[in-house]
Amino acid sequence: MWFWLSLIALLCWSGSDLFSKIGCQGEDDHLAHLKMVIAVGTVMGLHAAFEIFVGGTEISWSIIWTYLPVSLLYIGSMTLGYLGLRYIELSVSSPICNSSGALVAVMTLLFVGGDEIMLDDTRLLYEKLTAAGCKSRMIVAPERWHAYVLYCLSENMPSDFEAINKFMDRVLSPARSLRWMRLDNAAKIYPAAKRRNWVNFFRLSAELSEPVDIPVLRAALDVTVRRFPSIAVRLQPGVFWYYLEQLPKAPEIQAERSCPLAHAPFGKVRECALRVLVYNERNRVAVEFFHAVTDGNGGMTFFKTLLAEYISQKYGVAVPTEHGVLGRLEEPDEEELEDSFLRYAGDVKASRKEATAYHLTGTPEPDGFKNLITMIAPSDDVRAAAKRHGVTVTELLCAAMMQAINELQAERVPQRRLRKPVKVLLPVNLRRMFPSKTLRNFVSYITPEIDPCMGDYSFDEICSIVHHRMGLENNPQSMRAKFAANVASEKSPFLKVVPLFVKNIVMKAVFDRVGECKSCLCLSNLGNVQLPEVMAQYVSRLDFIIGVQAKAPHNCGVVSWNGTMYINCIRNIREAELEMRFYQVLKSLGIHIKVESNIAIISGVDQYTGARVNAPDLRAGAALVIAGLGAEGITVVDDIYYIERGYEAFDQKLSLLGALIEKVSDEKEIQKFTLKVS
Repeated sequence: MWFWLSLIALLCWSGSDLFSKIGCQGEDDHLAHLKMVIAVGTVMGLHAAFEIFVGGTEISWSIIWTYLPVSLLYIGSMTLGYLGLRYIELSVSSPICNSSGALVAVMTLLFVGGDEIMLDDTRLLYEKLTAAGCKSRMIVAPERWHAYVLYCLSENMPSDFEAINKFMDRVLSPARSLRWMRLDNAAKIYPAAKRRNWVNFFRLSAELSEPVDIPVLRAALDVTVRRFPSIAVRLQPGVFWYYLEQLPKAPEIQAERSCPLAHAPFGKVRECALRVLVYNERNRVAVEFFHAVTDGNGGMTFFKTLLAEYISQKYGVAVPTEHGVLGRLEEPDEEELEDSFLRYAGDVKASRKEATAYHLTGTPEPDGFKNLITMIAPSDDVRAAAKRHGVTVTELLCAAMMQAINELQAERVPQRRLRKPVKVLLPVNLRRMFPSKTLRNFVSYITPEIDPCMGDYSFDEICSIVHHRMGLENNPQSMRAKFAANVASEKSPFLKVVPLFVKNIVMKAVFDRVGECKSCLCLSNLGNVQLPEVMAQYVSRLDFIIGVQAKAPHNCGVVSWNGTMYINCIRNIREAELEMRFYQVLKSLGIHIKVESNIAIISGVDQYTGARVNAPDLRAGAALVIAGLGAEGITVVDDIYYIERGYEAFDQKLSLLGALIEKVSDEKEIQKFTLKVS
């Protein structure tokens, strides 16, 4: 069968060459056909010589014998075309310029290089085949050229794909050289500050209306990474600084089997500085970015554009370039790649002296596990509460978090003079102050604070302090002075020649001294996200999560979408005291909140029902006992070792308060108690 298919392909190919060359032949040039054949042969010969002697392509007898029939068929087609041009007088008004057009009726798989000139035409052909009811599929090979192939769909398709990919990786070289870029001013600290159990990532995710189509997402990712050469990168060490190198191809899409922002060794960042994850049980697609590559604004632009390309390919809709969605096939604007800190830094430098903030402590989670609690609230409720207190939404959330931390510190540190300042780090998007299209880091920070040593603070007083601090510092003059000091250090002639390993030691020490120790946690609010209308119907939810720091165990990321605010609180310790206190503060403001966790989903009920449970630790065990007292029926709490260790005579004290509770030692005593209270 393959022989007859090859023969048909030979005739179609040579015939198209014949028609094309006759149609392009000049009336006065009788050697045009010969010149064209010689030109094509010369170009192909030069390319083959380059790949063998310069590109390092290995030639073996097995390869020669494998591709010899193809070569003979191609030579035959060229010969047939030449003879036809030489001896057949024929005028063609509409020449066939691509032999693939003759085979489109029987071929159902399109395989095209990402840099192929026919990429847009291939997409159009795929859409027409699909619309006509033909079972077709399109594969885009990133960073490849001249790889336009039509292929018959068969049961062996997966293995065929693999073979084609291997051939293209071995024979075809990338169409253009990979970009490399210096780290922006803010990014230089992150590689140096890394630790074995901490690499600074943040995460954007979306829940879609349908399960994620992995092949379509892979094709969309192939297109998107080419549009973002400053984000689709890997981190490489230089002699004096780290630098970013554009990825040669899109990263692999991973199945999400762990907690969000699971720890990745730093070596993985040197392979790829972003991760694309799919969790189809929730129809969720997520991208996790190394913070040295971009900030929340740049990450959201990449994420929106990826979703737009996916939706466009999946549903055949045209998504307009608006609301942060960039043209997927456009060349990157050079301003998107600039380090805007260097562009806007002034001469006046702000002081870096700050007091050390209070840090919550707790039991570390093993194996790098991250606890995530998401508070879901109507955006209108939050805006109404902010309006009542005369602050913005971000200021309200910051004040609520500061009050929660202040209350916990008061419980843990009874002596007021020993308490430390309560400070929350608020990122500020500098693009709103300084005209910039950069997709790299371009943020600064404001850190409102209260000092518990000075006395107690009401919530209104905390709101006022946060509001005035934001008003005082959130202006171009103050922001420029803040990052001017870092830019001046980068431009120092002495630091430029210091080797990288020395810089890493110094910068890590500086980060420990003036970095995360100066705030209790970071609260980053991306605001209300907007999407093109044609795209919004396929997105049901958005989330933003920022990774915990090395020493500060909590962080909080906020994003609003379609009238709902998602507040993601993440921690690397077991105790959820801060989240519980933060929740209580928000509830007291009249905000209706639903709580989700990556451990469990918590929903309120009208009445508990008794059950047999285990006490996993001290506070959880005590909570189960209290819940059992309020439940209908009998509740048995096993493994009360932790309760007895922490609360002396716990059952006796509750009995004195009127509780029907009894400490038992075996199943018979449980039965007796059941009969007694029934």
